[in-house]
Amino acid sequence: NLQFRTTSNTYLAVDNGSVSIGNTNPGAYKLNVSGSIRADEIVVNTTGADYVFEKNYKLEPLDKVAEYIEKEKHLPDIPSAAEMKEKGIGISEMQTKLLAKIEELTLYMIEMKKESTKMNDKYSKLEKENQELKEMNQSILAHLETLGDKIN
Repeated sequence: NLQFRTTSNTYLAVDNGSVSIGNTNPGAYKLNVSGSIRADEIVVNTTGADYVFEKNYKLEPLDKVAEYIEKEKHLPDIPSAAEMKEKGIGISEMQTKLLAKIEELTLYMIEMKKESTKMNDKYSKLEKENQELKEMNQSILAHLETLGDKIN
């Protein structure tokens, strides 16, 4: 055991390969810091979330997601704020979960783009049909007017 301390506070403790800063008990962690940490960069090992793009991934319909949010007040598969405040959450775990949500949003946007394109195509077709009907209507009205002139 190695400790750096003043008469009243321990600033750094090393115990069986675990380091505590600002406290004397690393608990189950290799590094336990009481207080804020500042770093230029932290590298966290994570699995990523490419599974979202697999064919068998079930993307929840948006109406179901909306129901869940209305009821639970947080996103599915993401811990609530209260739970995170109480238990904390690993950076790697949260990074993976957030990446999955971003990838799901991308898939939703792709679906919406496809739907939008279909709707625009349908609108263009209906607009063309409407114009053709207007022209037919004008032609019929002109013929009726001609017939009316011949009858009178």
